[in-house]
Amino acid sequence: MADPPTDALATSMRLNLSKRAAKSSLRALTLSPPTSTDFSSNDFLSLSSSPTLHASFLTHLASSPPRLGSGGSRLLDGNSTYAETLESDIASFHGAEAGCLFNAGFDANAGFFACVPQPGDVVVYDAAIHASVHEGMRLSRAGVHLPFRHNDVDDLQQVLEGVLAKDELVRMGKRSVFLAVESLYSMDGDLAPLAAIVEAAERLLPRGNGKIIVDEAHSTGLYGDHGRGVVCSLGLERRVFARLHTFGKALACNGAIMLCSPLTREYLINYARPLIYTTFMSYPSLVAIRTVYDLMIEGGTVTPAAHMWALVSHLHSRLLALSLSPSHRLLRIPLQCPESPIFSLLTPRPRDLARECQAAGFMVRAIVAPTVPVGGERVRVCLHAGNSFEEVESISYPPTSHHHFRTDFLSIHIFNPSIIQGIHQLFANYYQSITKMAQELTQDWNRGEKSGLVSIGSHSLYMAVSGPDRRDGEPIVVLMTGLGSTIDEWVAVRRFIEPFSRCLFYDRSGLGKSEGPPSAPKAISAVSIATELDTLLKNTGVNPPYIILCHSRGGITAREFLHLRPKDVVGMVFVDANQENTFLHHEDFPSPSFEIMLTGLDYYEVTGIKADTALSKEEFQVVLDVQGKPLTGITSLAEEAGAKGDPPVLAAKKQLQNQALGSRPISVIHANSARDFQRLYEAGIKAGNGSERDRQEFRDIVKFWQETSTMRAKEILGISSVHNFRDALKSGHNIQLLEPELIVEELKWVFSHLADGTE
Repeated sequence: MADPPTDALATSMRLNLSKRAAKSSLRALTLSPPTSTDFSSNDFLSLSSSPTLHASFLTHLASSPPRLGSGGSRLLDGNSTYAETLESDIASFHGAEAGCLFNAGFDANAGFFACVPQPGDVVVYDAAIHASVHEGMRLSRAGVHLPFRHNDVDDLQQVLEGVLAKDELVRMGKRSVFLAVESLYSMDGDLAPLAAIVEAAERLLPRGNGKIIVDEAHSTGLYGDHGRGVVCSLGLERRVFARLHTFGKALACNGAIMLCSPLTREYLINYARPLIYTTFMSYPSLVAIRTVYDLMIEGGTVTPAAHMWALVSHLHSRLLALSLSPSHRLLRIPLQCPESPIFSLLTPRPRDLARECQAAGFMVRAIVAPTVPVGGERVRVCLHAGNSFEEVESISYPPTSHHHFRTDFLSIHIFNPSIIQGIHQLFANYYQSITKMAQELTQDWNRGEKSGLVSIGSHSLYMAVSGPDRRDGEPIVVLMTGLGSTIDEWVAVRRFIEPFSRCLFYDRSGLGKSEGPPSAPKAISAVSIATELDTLLKNTGVNPPYIILCHSRGGITAREFLHLRPKDVVGMVFVDANQENTFLHHEDFPSPSFEIMLTGLDYYEVTGIKADTALSKEEFQVVLDVQGKPLTGITSLAEEAGAKGDPPVLAAKKQLQNQALGSRPISVIHANSARDFQRLYEAGIKAGNGSERDRQEFRDIVKFWQETSTMRAKEILGISSVHNFRDALKSGHNIQLLEPELIVEELKWVFSHLADGTE
């Protein structure tokens, strides 16, 4: 009888698997013992086992559409209002114009890089970039894919210079260069030098054809205000082309979002095959994502993240106590404390070390080739908010009778009696910071007249409260000033408010008496300002309800705050405030021609503020002194840059169309700003400023303002069914300096209609 034919496929597969087994690189699915301590997973904030998140998820699920599956691809039956609203809200949280949800981060990266680069474009990528980007590049139409050494900006510059030397279309800006990096690399646990990468790309590709894509899969939830990510923490939102945030690591869900422009989103919907040809996420998955983002917005992840970062310092101190040489042949420990909760312990025997830790009840993983390059084998230790200091002590000091690792190859004595003193020293600054924050939290900002600096984590803001002591349930007036403005301009308004209401006035980062952030951002968005205020209110225990008093750009930042705290704002007064359409068709305002016409002019004198201000001479001098500070100028430029991107982000929330405040009262005060412009124009002409083209452009602005400003101000009324509109014909834009009593009259109108606004 003839032998059965050989199955060529089975033979080939067995051969390949046996080769991996021979190299000790054969992969297999495993289960972690239920009693083991997790030092392996990407559940950095331990949210997957959070009772609070679990209960909140069930509550959200009960109030969501009664469906399970999505029903199909998003292009067919799988899309929903719930998904689109979630998509928009996540984009807003991260300070992006738009976003596109995907079932997984791998799908998002693979789909993006397969379809977005056009024929002939160039993709430059970090050598340690994720496999999903490689998958996308493999399918891409880009002409060339070029790596640069991991996190090496000098090598990146050389690669880009090589591209420019060879490609005239790139030099002319007619061909794009896509630059793919991760903010946090999961195998090494190191952060990308993002600011330097962005600066290098902008310097070498000044025509705007350098498109930076940042994968924030591992940094989401850990960095930036309330976990917004590394890009947001550096203020680079407007300087990167796209960002990937995934929900399956620190956020304990599944899925991902590619943050991008509305145009790019539309392109992905039409060309990203992983989006088009797959059934979309189920409703429970979307509800889980909504739940965890609500938790982040409310500050629910701040404390777990702080504990996780304290563990990072603690573990590093324990590892250093091993007193191993940096060049030790069996175990290399990082001398510098990692900037992430991921510890990469390089060793030629990763499986043995991992096995010993697992035997002691600690779940860690050996990482070997091909996941990492040959020679880069390691044990990867991940810390989580759910870990305790005792568990960290134990993993760095396994409980054996001889205080040794139980291996033939290490035999490292790691007991160090002086560790207690070391811990006290290492955490002195940490405890000092916690103590300071505790003192601020215990100070009662709801009673008495108080002022001072308040920590918001990275730095401190100046705030002042005054007026009657506050009783439970009573509203407090919170001021949100305009671009580059401080509370010094509002002292007359404050005097009128204090007799009848408690009020809180504060200066934003880098303005007035507030400190600037450790790293000055190039652009400050309205979303970041609203989030900053949210943190300030929580850190001082100034609880809702709030009546928001806002001026100029503060109208946009106030509405972003409303988006963050929709149930906590019970009334608003908009003082000549901007909205998303204020500069429609004049998005470049203030243009270079406008600035040229103002050269050498004293704004306060020309507009009549100096002669007619309601402030005393001394009070007005303080305003002038503050405006003359270098830091005020730097911050104002950053706020101006951020303001350019605010309108589409706010417009996506559709607050005006959806009557976001319901029947809670608002007043809109419209100033005679066109008069300011006309006076400035006439003074500029008298000074001989500008060419005829500059002057014509200025005249166009005056005409534009005369034709549209009243209409745009009245559009704000759509945010509530209970509203009042008032023209301040005697005042220009800065009503607070000229007619403070008018502002307070409208504030009293809002107070008088609070009962009408009960929903």
